[in-house]
Amino acid sequence: KQVDAGSTFIAAIKIEGTLWTWGSNYSGQLGNGSQSTPNVPTQVGTNTNWVRVSTGAYHSAAIKTDGTLWTWGNNDGGQLGDGTTVDKNTPIQVGTSTDWTQVSLGIDHTVALKSNGTLWAWGENNFRQLGRDEFWGTATPTRINSDTNWAQVSAGVNYTLAIKSDGSAWAWGSND
Repeated sequence: KQVDAGSTFIAAIKIEGTLWTWGSNYSGQLGNGSQSTPNVPTQVGTNTNWVRVSTGAYHSAAIKTDGTLWTWGNNDGGQLGDGTTVDKNTPIQVGTSTDWTQVSLGIDHTVALKSNGTLWAWGENNFRQLGRDEFWGTATPTRINSDTNWAQVSAGVNYTLAIKSDGSAWAWGSND
């Protein structure tokens, strides 16, 4: 149904809603409860309600049919959004919101959209990739401005791109 490739690993959702990962697992980014590196696709848990998955350099995120957002893997910059900088090798829920519709991962940051058109970001901000003027990042989802017309978002290495519902394109972060 959907697939995404990280730096050295892959995550995919099958038609029936199961989530599978394979490849490198340095930081637990496969979500299999360990740092073992299987050479074949391995199911993440037993859930059958995954609808969207995104991979970064060494972390992963996925959204379930109930609108909850889950992350796992490397967390040295707070990119998992759980308020810590501790790596997780199984999926953990990000907050209690049930209205996440889209998520995208960079190297050390995460950006996500909610159904009300708001845009959120967390993790490292050393290149201003979170859309904030401060140099420091945040380990919890933080809203990017007050706009409610964000339609699509994509995280790059140290930058972020987004499109609003009026078709205008926006970019911030590293401009190398």
